[in-house]
Amino acid sequence: MRDDGSCDDELPTMKSLLITPTFFPKPTGNAVTVERISRQLQQGGIECRIIDLSLASEQTLLEEVRRFAPDVIHAFHAFKSGPSGLRAKHEVSAAMITTMTGTDLNVDMNDPERKKVMEAVLSESAAITVFNEEAKALILQHGIPGGKISVIHQSVSLPVGVATDYRKRFAIDDDATVFLMLGSVRRIKNIGVAIDALSFVREKHGALYLLIAGPIMEQREFDLLSDKMKRNDWIHYLGEIARDEVCGLLREADVLLNTSLAESESNSLLEAMTCGRIVIGRNIPGNASILTKRTGILFNDNDDLRRKITGYIANAGNIELVRESASRLIEEKFNWQSEKDSYLSLYRNIAH
Repeated sequence: MRDDGSCDDELPTMKSLLITPTFFPKPTGNAVTVERISRQLQQGGIECRIIDLSLASEQTLLEEVRRFAPDVIHAFHAFKSGPSGLRAKHEVSAAMITTMTGTDLNVDMNDPERKKVMEAVLSESAAITVFNEEAKALILQHGIPGGKISVIHQSVSLPVGVATDYRKRFAIDDDATVFLMLGSVRRIKNIGVAIDALSFVREKHGALYLLIAGPIMEQREFDLLSDKMKRNDWIHYLGEIARDEVCGLLREADVLLNTSLAESESNSLLEAMTCGRIVIGRNIPGNASILTKRTGILFNDNDDLRRKITGYIANAGNIELVRESASRLIEEKFNWQSEKDSYLSLYRNIAH
């Protein structure tokens, strides 16, 4: 801290326009990530504005760009935000950073037409950030220069709020096992696979419940979920949960379940580990970079998921070492200061 009260890592005259597919109050992964990073940048002296593309028209975006005159355009999600980021970059001749947040890398890059769009975005970006080494390796396979790619792990920032007693609300016994799925309702989250596995285990072990919380992003997927809930009174959809309720909700559950077909670095997974919950996650690169035998439970296919859920129930009382290892991993690898320092360093590099 200097005598004038400012921080040593401040970039005093810099402005950044952060462009995201969605933002709060929708509690999507992109919203959580962008809000957290914007606070880190502002702590470093960078003035930030956020554009939510789900609400802003192209005209609104360009008007804001001209009015704000940012030095940096920071697009989150190369396909959904990248093209808007490019138009903003060209409008004011700003440097551009693209953060690849998940489905852009794991899904959109495999579509030939979308890949063309993304390649144009990435080629004009001064810097590209990803959340883990596995993601960087995937981008390198598409011929993107390694020198402009930075791996910056996410951190966890959860406000402490008032907890809701969901067990009481749904008349769940204290000794019942509660699984939680936290994230948007859409096909890639593969909620049906989770329900099928839990249904199988429930027939043998009973006293098992599933809570699902998150925004509805695909109506068809919610319709399928609603149909399953009508036939299974042990499944409860909670709707969108405010940020200050997330940790309380996690502590109401025993296990966070992640059956996604693709992840980059799941905020909800990191949040669950921070709040002392066990995570059972699909063995995909974004999950496997966080979960090991010491920090969580990975499954490979539907049958393996049934086995891992059954195994957890049988050994729930002997899993404290996993919680402790997960907590240490969060502190060492996914901490606020490290993420903040990495983004501020990146901004300094492209500013010169």
